[in-house]
Amino acid sequence: MLAGRLNVRSAPSSTAPVLTKVSFGESYPVFGRSADNRWILIDVGGTLGWASSGYLRIDTPNNVPIVDGSQPLPTSAPVNPNGPFTATATPFNVVV
Repeated sequence: MLAGRLNVRSAPSSTAPVLTKVSFGESYPVFGRSADNRWILIDVGGTLGWASSGYLRIDTPNNVPIVDGSQPLPTSAPVNPNGPFTATATPFNVVV
């Protein structure tokens, strides 16, 4: 089954509350990533939230700074000399 929406959560965990959802093909500014690379912190219309990296395409994911819970969330996107980091939602395969 192909799902059309990806949950954006309040923390980098599949059990964290859902803040909003994004659709396939949409792109968002990236603010950081989890240390294990499983979660990407994105800005969805002014709301910062975490989305699973398995469903996002980022051109240079290892260049995105690591954001952890020991510090406040960033208030602006990190500077990238090649242009802003963006994440694009990819098709979501869901096993039912």
